[in-house]
This record gives sequence, structure tokens and C-alpha cells, in this order.
Amino acid sequence: MYTLQLHQQGLSIQEIAHHRNLSESVVSGHLIKLIEMSQSVDINRLVSLPRQKAITEAIEAVGDTGLQIIYEHLCEQYSYDEIRLVRAALRQYRMEF
Repeated sequence: MYTLQLHQQGLSIQEIAHHRNLSESVVSGHLIKLIEMSQSVDINRLVSLPRQKAITEAIEAVGDTGLQIIYEHLCEQYSYDEIRLVRAALRQYRMEF
């Protein structure tokens, strides 16, 4: 997938979106699917470690079934795309172990 190639070249979500003439949300969706397929997506380049930690703690506190519940638990300070990316990476990590 072209999005994966661009990500592996070091492009950000914004840069990939611009390069492919897609919305950032669509690019995030591609990256989430790639994470779910165990492709080499570096979540640390997409969401900072402190933000990953906060999102992970929220998921552990309220569960990972509903995005809106997680979003509200985080006081609406994190984007849905960030939550979806971290949730996908966390799910994939748990499947591997």
C-alpha cells in the first residue's frame, strides 16, 4: 500500500494526506488498517509517547469498545484519530502477547 511506503519514508500523516490528495482522517484509517494487519507502522511517529500513555490509561479505565467514551474520559483533549491509532496499536500488541 502506498500509504505504508510513504509512512516508512518518514512522512507524517499531514504530509501523506497532502501527497496523496486525501484527508488526514482517511490516511489515519489506512494506517489503522495496516496496524491491524501487523504491518510495520511506527505508532511513536504518529502519536507522541505522553499522548499514547494518556490514551492507553483511558482505555484501561473505561474499556476499548466505545470511542466516544474514551474521548470524553480524556476531556475531549485528544483527536478521534489519535485514539483510534493508539487503540489499534494496543490491540495488536495484546494479540502478539
